[in-house]
Amino acid sequence: MFNAKISTSVQAASLAFQGAESAVSAAIEEASSDPAGSNPDSLINDGIENFYVAGYTMYRCVTASAITAVDCSSSDRIDTRGVVQSRSKTVMSGTPRPIPGRSAGVQGSPGTGTQQSFLTFYTLGIGTVPDVSAGAYHIQQFSTIGPSL
Repeated sequence: MFNAKISTSVQAASLAFQGAESAVSAAIEEASSDPAGSNPDSLINDGIENFYVAGYTMYRCVTASAITAVDCSSSDRIDTRGVVQSRSKTVMSGTPRPIPGRSAGVQGSPGTGTQQSFLTFYTLGIGTVPDVSAGAYHIQQFSTIGPSL
């Protein structure tokens, strides 16, 4: 019986780790796949539009069928067995930085400028296996190119 509990704990920890990494990966891929900020619900646009809102956090829930722009409900799961929850919280950090060799000027209203800049984000990936109270938390800083403020 004792060995079965250890095995279950190790497997749950591994599944939680994978859930946290999947959440971080989904956030980075979302931000990297929309550098122009053309999707109004993307991390890039959400971060730019709410840049001046102190502590603004962008939530993502990763399920087997989709990535949604909300925090997970208690029943959302990423795997087909329905045991792992994968979600992320992302904040945009600091002031967008100019890209070396490019103009730093801003044209248009916030979020619609034609100039681009480096944007920095911090993402907390959270993977949990609620049935056995296992969890993993991974923080990743990343930068991508996006529209200027």
